[in-house]
Amino acid sequence: MTCRNLQSLNVSLSDIGFVDIFWISVESPSLAQLVLKYCDNITDAAIVNIANKCPYLQHVSLKGCREITNVSVKELARKCQNLYYLNLSGCVSMRFANGTMEMLSSRCENLEYFNFKADDACFENNRNRWLTSHDIQLFASRCKNYGS
Repeated sequence: MTCRNLQSLNVSLSDIGFVDIFWISVESPSLAQLVLKYCDNITDAAIVNIANKCPYLQHVSLKGCREITNVSVKELARKCQNLYYLNLSGCVSMRFANGTMEMLSSRCENLEYFNFKADDACFENNRNRWLTSHDIQLFASRCKNYGS
């Protein structure tokens, strides 16, 4: 089965994992919108794979994907430079370290929507590094469409 013309995929609240994402990325290189809200089996390996195989991604929601880290964000920024929407709210393993925000703001100049709203688990686990004023300044100076 091939889905070469597939533009949008929403498989929120599913048990989709790396193997599924691998086949989606191979069979759907034109994918522009990917919504994986609350998919507990989604890891950085899956997102790195999809970013490498689907460079036309523009809209990505990983809301509530608890295993996602800055590795995914960096690879999306590297490979999917048309990205205009990125939702990382509830990604409790996320840390904005090692130039993650700088890469995102410099590579994804079309970014209009970025959500990194932490949940209670972020506070309890103290695993998140919050955005700094420097990170916000990068967005303001580089992402000309942000908030438009």
